[in-house]
Amino acid sequence: MNNRSQAIYDIYCGDVDITSTDYDTPCKFPYINKGFNTDNITSNDCSITYSEALGDSTVINGTYFVLAIIPMFVGLYYRHLVVTFRKKQKRKMSVYTIVDKLLLSMIFFSATVAVNCLDMDGAGNILPWIVHTEMQSLGIFCPITVMKLLMMEWVTIITAQGGKKRTPMWVYVFFWITSIIQFVAMCVVCPIEFLISDTEGDLWAFDGTLNAIKNLTTATDLIIWSFMAIRYGMMIQKVLGSGSGEKTLSKEQKKIRLFCRVIALWVFLTAGYQLLAVMRLGKTIHKDPPCGSASWVHVLEGICISVNWYTVYANKPTEAAIKKSDENVSTLPSIRAKIRSTFGSSQSGTDASSTGTSSGTSSGTSSSMSSSVAPMSEMSEMSSASSALESNVESTVE
Repeated sequence: MNNRSQAIYDIYCGDVDITSTDYDTPCKFPYINKGFNTDNITSNDCSITYSEALGDSTVINGTYFVLAIIPMFVGLYYRHLVVTFRKKQKRKMSVYTIVDKLLLSMIFFSATVAVNCLDMDGAGNILPWIVHTEMQSLGIFCPITVMKLLMMEWVTIITAQGGKKRTPMWVYVFFWITSIIQFVAMCVVCPIEFLISDTEGDLWAFDGTLNAIKNLTTATDLIIWSFMAIRYGMMIQKVLGSGSGEKTLSKEQKKIRLFCRVIALWVFLTAGYQLLAVMRLGKTIHKDPPCGSASWVHVLEGICISVNWYTVYANKPTEAAIKKSDENVSTLPSIRAKIRSTFGSSQSGTDASSTGTSSGTSSGTSSSMSSSVAPMSEMSEMSSASSALESNVESTVE
């Protein structure tokens, strides 16, 4: 490599800090000097992409694309099975069950990851930065939402009364608040990171401080929901029975334990990856220069593909599971009805006080007597509730 070529090469790959605001290169990502990584680098010709400088990345991108797109077609097939089972059982659903939500999320998640795998890191100038950014954000947002939906089901199962599954208001509101925060952070704030970066001509550079704040926010949300997942998963396992050995665990217990382990692993990978963003505070982040050859290691895409393949493995529908899921579908609370009942009860409380006093005394006495003389009926109700719980759990985890 001649002195001129070496000097150009060192601007990108020498002893430089690519996070510094002073980092300036002759060509702006995704383009680089013609002949880069060869002995003859042209100084004023930015006609090749980072992908071309690294060597042909078609095989790498194609492999990741195939691995990412397969779960989408499997999800479409699973969705076809669900529709077929319901037609066979002559049953129509007016609402989406947890199975429906999981499959639809899996299909969309797989599609977004596959799109980005066509041009990983934007190095081939195939995808505009805004498309790449939004696909990546939606791709991560999907599995997080799926986890939250599953956790809502688990909370609903634990708090179910009399065999009726009604999602508690607190978890329903918490789901929407955190989901909106997560969506805004990932799909709205993320593009702003690129727009406000202090760079000239490099559209793919982003502001490290805003990126760190966004990632710390989303990681905190993920960790909170994951602790809920592990807590309620252990509660369900305990209710179903406390076996001390592997052979004594029921099928549902084993699957819930597997869910908890996978969620813990996923949190470790995803939240850990997001928490590392704290090192970007006060910096401008540029794309890594193409020093060397193309790499097969793409961490974020690898995590997304792994999560999607596990979703495929864990959610194959069966006719019995779909029937149980439809029969045990949970009811979402109405915030409007809750507000009306709250203010309505305060207004009618005075009018009903006299009637409530006399009837309340009678009812209280009757209830007290019933509870003292009918312990066997309570045991029967507990047994019935336990059976309902097992049915709900089975329909959720199968």
